[in-house]
Amino acid sequence: ITAAFDILQQALRARPNDGETLLFAAEMKSNFDDLPSGRKLLEQARPHSTALVWHRAAARQCALEVNLGQAIAHWLAILAEEPLNVDAHTS
Repeated sequence: ITAAFDILQQALRARPNDGETLLFAAEMKSNFDDLPSGRKLLEQARPHSTALVWHRAAARQCALEVNLGQAIAHWLAILAEEPLNVDAHTS
C-alpha cells in the first residue's frame, strides 16, 4: 500500500490542479483511514471539479466521517441539478 500511495503522491505533484486526480487521492486516503488528508484533498479539488462530481465525492467523504446530515445535503444538491440521478436516489 505504501508504494501505491507513493505513486499517488507523484501523480499529485505532476497534476496538482487535476480535479479527477485530487478526488481519487481524497477517496483513497479516506478509504485507508486518513480522513483528514482525504478531506483536505477534497477541498483542494473543488475549484477543479464539476459541481456534480464534487458533491458526489463530498457525500461519500461525509458518510465516511459519519456526518450523515451533510452527506444528505450533498446528495440533495446533486438531485437539484439532476433529478433522476440514480446514485443520489440510492444513497
